Amino acid sequence: EAPATVNVACAGDIPANTSLTAIDNCSGEITAQGVDTAVPGNCPNSFTVTRTWTFTDACNNTSSVSQTINVNDTIAPVAPEAPATVNVACAGDIPANTSLTAIDNCSGEITAQGVDTAVPGNCPNSFTVTRTWTFTDACNNTSSVSQTINVNDTIAPVAPEAPATVNVACAGDIPANTSLTAIDNCSGEITAQGVDTSVPGNCPNSFTVTRTWTFTDACNNTSSVSQTINVNDTIAPVTPEAPATVNVACAGDVPANTSLTAIDNCSGEITAQGVDTADPGNCPNSFTVTRTWTFTDACNNTSSVSQTINVNDTIAPVAPEAPATVNVACAGEVPAMISLTAIDNCSGEITAQGVDTSVPGNCPNSFTVTRTW
Repeated sequence: EAPATVNVACAGDIPANTSLTAIDNCSGEITAQGVDTAVPGNCPNSFTVTRTWTFTDACNNTSSVSQTINVNDTIAPVAPEAPATVNVACAGDIPANTSLTAIDNCSGEITAQGVDTAVPGNCPNSFTVTRTWTFTDACNNTSSVSQTINVNDTIAPVAPEAPATVNVACAGDIPANTSLTAIDNCSGEITAQGVDTSVPGNCPNSFTVTRTWTFTDACNNTSSVSQTINVNDTIAPVTPEAPATVNVACAGDVPANTSLTAIDNCSGEITAQGVDTADPGNCPNSFTVTRTWTFTDACNNTSSVSQTINVNDTIAPVAPEAPATVNVACAGEVPAMISLTAIDNCSGEITAQGVDTSVPGNCPNSFTVTRTW
């Protein structure tokens, strides 16, 4: 009798060929080895074998039996356990792709490389990678395992130390704005320029600047540092040397008022006109003038210098020549009174009327008149 039909999954599972024995009417036992013929299927482990034993006696009388062996691999490889889920912050932290090995019922070990597919997030370092290893045997039976790799950057850049507070006197002394560099876990160096905001004070050179550097990575994680710059001008202008004291005789000789220039630490040249104050004396040409120049900068810091001008007239008018002596016989012949004019250093012409004084003689027409101007 023919051996029963056999169904196996793999070519390697085909039963070993054996011999069968027939009984011949003349020869007795006749033993024959099976002969295999195969009809291919659609893959190396899908085909049909017909194993036939043919028995021939001494007179070439033959008989045969056949066994069918069906080979059909429908069993997928046994995949290994999937690698554990990985959570990383940066695209650069994704683990290197590796190969995994499955065990197939026919092929034995089947090694496959992972294939990555990504689902984007909302920034370059926020997405999900699915890494899949697919194992395919010779008959296209497949199995697979997948690993999830979550990429999510929530770490802000590490900001550098803030520059030290700076105290300056003038707006023009504020340090130039510079860039600073932070270190980000994903992007590496991130350089930012400072941004200034000001809180006004009570004058152009009195205010506070806050200079802030903000570092933003590819996923909008931010960090910042700030520097304080205090601007406060308390320095008065540097005055010029005061003009020397002047001594004059007349009010008209007081020097004309002029302007002087001081040097300010913030404003540069500051020019001021002198202001005169007078301390009266005992006559119009006897007094003291203090001429003061006051220099005021933009923050009302002031400095001043003063000059003293002394006015003191001690010079008498220059009298004209006295009229000549007159000799007359009678009191009625005394010349009529006249005025004379002197020249004064301050007042100019000073005109005076004569004043007569008499020294009597021994009769009404004998006396001496002294006429004084």
